[in-house]
Parts: sequence; structure tokens; C-alpha cells
Amino acid sequence: MMKLKEWIQYTPIKWRNNLNYINFADYANISERDAERFFNEIYKEKYLFLKFQIRCPLCREECWVNEDNETIFSCSNCGSSFEWKEYLEKANYTYVANMELLAIEKKRGRSMSPIGLFKEKIKKNSDNIIELKEIDNKSDDIKIFISYAHEDEEYKKNLIKHLIGLKRKNIIKEWHDRRILAGENLDDEINKNLLDADIILLIISVDFLNSDYCYEKEMNKALEMNSNNIARVIPIIVRNCDWMDSPFGKLNALPTDARYVKSWDDEDEAYMNIISGIKRVIEDIKKNR
Repeated sequence: MMKLKEWIQYTPIKWRNNLNYINFADYANISERDAERFFNEIYKEKYLFLKFQIRCPLCREECWVNEDNETIFSCSNCGSSFEWKEYLEKANYTYVANMELLAIEKKRGRSMSPIGLFKEKIKKNSDNIIELKEIDNKSDDIKIFISYAHEDEEYKKNLIKHLIGLKRKNIIKEWHDRRILAGENLDDEINKNLLDADIILLIISVDFLNSDYCYEKEMNKALEMNSNNIARVIPIIVRNCDWMDSPFGKLNALPTDARYVKSWDDEDEAYMNIISGIKRVIEDIKKNR
């Protein structure tokens, strides 16, 4: 089961960027024809898109082009621009997973795994499946993503310490970028865990506001997920800064009344206030699942 889960969800090249229905057929013990039919169906539903390998007409180097690219494409090797669709007849292609759509479907109660989608598609022909194991994506754990500037490392650590009661009861699983292992792709791991989050905590300080990565990538995606009811975003104000006019300025922040953590005489009290607020959000999420 774990091997299957890794093949589908956690191996960036095989699952996200280079899906191959022949390999999938072999792995799932189904016919290549059934696997190809499955891939074509979920492609039509936009769970997948195509990526083409095209040789640049000028430098002759190979370029990868997504099907949603503009008609005019700039070669990543020589910088020349050309109409890439003219070269499709000679192009190789692969499938790429639409991770954002899969994550949205997961939040709406549908399986993120293509195994689940596959079983939906061919449930009338279940005899074609040989020992195809279903992945359990129904964990009750609330997944918490922590977005923070590294200058606020100590605030993040203190927050995690105070989350220990929820962690020991297996109510939550928290994730932050220090969990990324050597050799793993930073952007892929951050994006994967962000899209999988139920609650996104933004640790707000002047350094967060000055971090292009936190502000432009993590925060913008978090707010988009919040507006689409995919995840809850909670700003945690740890240091005094001009955050009220930011895009998250209208969200209800913690601690209560957005009284920043550093201003409290007893910071443990501030964190307990934060944990109480997080618990209320968790209760609301579970009630509406």
C-alpha cells in the first residue's frame, strides 16, 4: 500500500510530471487498454494535462511545453521564440497531474488518488482489477501548514511546542519547511503540503511581510484556498508590524484582538490563547466534514 501511495502521490517525476499509463497498467495489474482508457477519461475531466517534448527549430535542443502555454513559446535553451503547435506531429508527450484540481476534489470528499478515480470509472468492470489496493485517504487528522519567515524560527518552535496536546491525541499533523529532507525538491514539497492542508497558519511579522516567498507564493495560494473553502487561513501575529492593509488584513487573527505575541507579559499565555482559537476552528472543520 505504501509503495503504491508513493508511486502515485509522492514521486514527483513519475506521478506529477511524467505519468505513464503503461507503467500504471503493469503496477495495478490491469490491461494497458483499460489503463489508457482511464487516463483519457480523467484527462478530459482536467485531472491531467499534456506536456510535449519539442525540438527547437533553431538550436535543435529539446524543450518541454505544457498544452496550456501560449501559442508562441520561448525556447528554454536559446531563448528563441516559435509557434510550438506547428511541431506537434513529431513531438513526444507525457501526462502531468493537475495537483491543484486533485486537492480541491479531495477537500470536497473525492479521492485525490487516481486509484480511487480509476475504481469509479471501471466499477462496472471490476473483474479487470487484480488485487488493486485502495488507499485510505479518510484520516481524521487535521493537517496544519505553518508559513513563516526563518527569522521567526523561535516563534514557530514555541507554537509547535504548544500544539503538543493536539498532536498527542492524533487530532492534528503539523508541517513546515524544516521537515523537507535532503535531496527533496523544496518547491514541490512545500506546494504539496500546502495544497493538502486543512488549516494554514501564517506567522506574521515584519520579516514575513518582507519575504517574497512567504508573501507572494505561500500566502497568495493560502488565501485562494481560503476563499474557495479548501482550507482555513489563520494569521498569527507574533511581532508588531503594519499588517492590517495586507491581503489577509480582514481575516480574524490570533491572539485575540490581534495582540501580538511579543507584547504579552507571559508569552505562554499568548500561545494558550492561540491554541484555544485553533481548537475552535478544528471543531468547526470536523463538524462540517
